[in-house]
Amino acid sequence: MSMFAKTVFAALLTTGTVATSRADGILYLPLLDGGRDPGTLGTHWISPAEKEAEGDAPLESRDPGYRLYRDGYRLILGEKWVEARRKFAALMRQYPRSGYLDDARFWTAYSWKFSDRKKALDAYARFMKDYPSSNYFDDAVAEYQRLGGTPGTASREIPHGIPEAATRIAELEKRLAEIQQRLMAQMPRPPRMPFAPGREEPRIRVKIEALQALTRSPGDEKAFAALKEAALDTTQPVDIRMAALDGARRFRVPEVGSFLMTVVENNRDLRFRMMALDGIRVVSAPVHQTIFDSVRSLALNQEEPAELRMSALQVLEQGDREQFPKILVRIATSDQDKPLQISALRYLSRQRQVDQQAAADVLREVALDRTRDPDVREVALVGLQQLTGQQALQILIETARTDPQERVRLAAVYSLGSSFREDAGPVIFLLKELAADRSQPRLVRQTALAQLGTRGRMLDAGFLATLASDEPDEEIQLMAIHVLAQSAQEMTKSFDVLTSLFRSIPDDRIRSKDVLLFSAASIGSDGAVDFLSTVAKENGNDAVRERAVYYLGNIGTEKARNALLEILQRP
Repeated sequence: MSMFAKTVFAALLTTGTVATSRADGILYLPLLDGGRDPGTLGTHWISPAEKEAEGDAPLESRDPGYRLYRDGYRLILGEKWVEARRKFAALMRQYPRSGYLDDARFWTAYSWKFSDRKKALDAYARFMKDYPSSNYFDDAVAEYQRLGGTPGTASREIPHGIPEAATRIAELEKRLAEIQQRLMAQMPRPPRMPFAPGREEPRIRVKIEALQALTRSPGDEKAFAALKEAALDTTQPVDIRMAALDGARRFRVPEVGSFLMTVVENNRDLRFRMMALDGIRVVSAPVHQTIFDSVRSLALNQEEPAELRMSALQVLEQGDREQFPKILVRIATSDQDKPLQISALRYLSRQRQVDQQAAADVLREVALDRTRDPDVREVALVGLQQLTGQQALQILIETARTDPQERVRLAAVYSLGSSFREDAGPVIFLLKELAADRSQPRLVRQTALAQLGTRGRMLDAGFLATLASDEPDEEIQLMAIHVLAQSAQEMTKSFDVLTSLFRSIPDDRIRSKDVLLFSAASIGSDGAVDFLSTVAKENGNDAVRERAVYYLGNIGTEKARNALLEILQRP
């Protein structure tokens, strides 16, 4: 992607619009990483080496503040935040007219975010107020908003000339990425109930210390008996009982499993039950089969709290793998608790040590049951994608074509586009069919186009060009152009199709012409410069020529500048 395209998407970030990119065939959001590598920030920061390349003379002689900035920047790279701030403070104090003041102020704000969010917010806010023209401004805005600063309170306008179509594409891809994020969400995990003493009385603290000291002998039956007694003694304060239970579940004595199960079955306090159940999951002593029988009954008991049942599934996954799939089937097909159904389906899609056909049968049954909640059906469809196989492929294809629920169709389209790489022919055929089918919902067609864009060299540039030239729905047309432009960054043939498409669209369709020019500028190659230069010189529409000149100026290469000089010399 050219520097112009990166700058555009950074500007879109500052106005609340998020652009997306492709990597490994999956849409993702390139929001600021928040990691500690300054290289993840964006496109506006300039390294000392790059600044030195701007002139022939050493930077120390041209700007005496450079040495302090360079030293501070190296400390930033080494994550030595305090030392870096000292260097930047010295720069600002000793050389108030240095050209590196905005650099020092930006990196100072950046360094604070790892230790003091409020100071970071204040530093970014002051930076944006004092340096609205800085190359770092857009990165500062994005960082400020990521840290919780109010969006819109510190932003500058998107540079004149960013096409409305680019903003719309960014908004669309954000929606598509949100769909992916929802479909691929991690399985809900039950809350952990760790011991956290809430009292400060010395008597309580001393007893807790004594209980914790006993856990250092995990094989001592007398120590275990003392902890067990304290955990079951309802006359003791809750903090002491919790500390005792937390310690007892760590022992390696034969009776630890039955003791923990007794707590699960006979205690009314959910915290104690959760802690005991988690202890069964990680216990190092052998667990008797009768305990797993009890855990299975708990997992299936719809009158029990959902958190406890979820923990029971975790226990069974670790220690009762032979019976575990059968429990999952019962929950997935007949349970009334939706989160439990979803968890069971996700577990089923990951089963590798049992007959996958049984898991696939359940996933297929749930996916095709149109009376079920769309959330549950979505999970079943994504599960089928993970299991793959010809049967799964046919179910996903049929669902994508005909299901009455748009959300479910989207899940099927997403699942198709994200899998079946070895049997790609039917998938690509269907995605093209959906993208071209004007009776399909717009978002389904756009999702199909986006998934076609993940197919890399299997992408049919001619199909996209035909769709873009004949499509009456301008939103679909713009998406087709965008996907074509993405492939053109890697495929010369696709770029040729892009330029041919430009000539086939009437000049009065300014928005479509504009996004094609924008796409060419985003590629930024010599061929893109030649194309924009030709448009700027020869197109019959003044507005289109003006846009071509604007985009040439934003590519920024020597070839682009020479093209502009040539245009200036024309009569």
